[in-house]
Amino acid sequence: VVLYRLLTGVHPYPLAGARSAALERMLGHHRPPLPSEAVKAGSPPGQSKLVRRLQGDLDTVVLKSLRKEAGRRYGAVRDLREDVERHLAGLPGKARPDSLSYRGGKFLRRHAILAAATLFALVLSAVYTVRLADERNRARREAAKSEELVGLVTRLFEVSDANQARGETI
Repeated sequence: VVLYRLLTGVHPYPLAGARSAALERMLGHHRPPLPSEAVKAGSPPGQSKLVRRLQGDLDTVVLKSLRKEAGRRYGAVRDLREDVERHLAGLPGKARPDSLSYRGGKFLRRHAILAAATLFALVLSAVYTVRLADERNRARREAAKSEELVGLVTRLFEVSDANQARGETI
């Protein structure tokens, strides 16, 4: 609850005017809104940077710490701190389900320059490979034309050879 309030500036549960029975029901069954949604709802349009920062890992970390089922919350404050530190370092958190796209996205954000350079090298290699294949095909066509021309010239000289003509007019 403290982390939720620090990030959003509001309490995760609407407590104003709630009696103890209603408060118990709300705390036991009510799921608080995502921190990013709470900030979006209660802030001017200029806060979009904060909303983007909260979306994803921080939303997941905060809601995991507010789970109703004890087994689905963090086992210790150390685990919560570790997930927040991992988020700040740009590493994948443990609160989110592990998937290739999630881990890949985190990696790409941490190593954006390296990823861009690698992508540039791959595109350049692909363009160069296509260009080489085109040049190879053109060289093969030219070689085939040359072979045809050599065959034609060879036949012309064979016909004009006196030994081949055997007295016939060339």
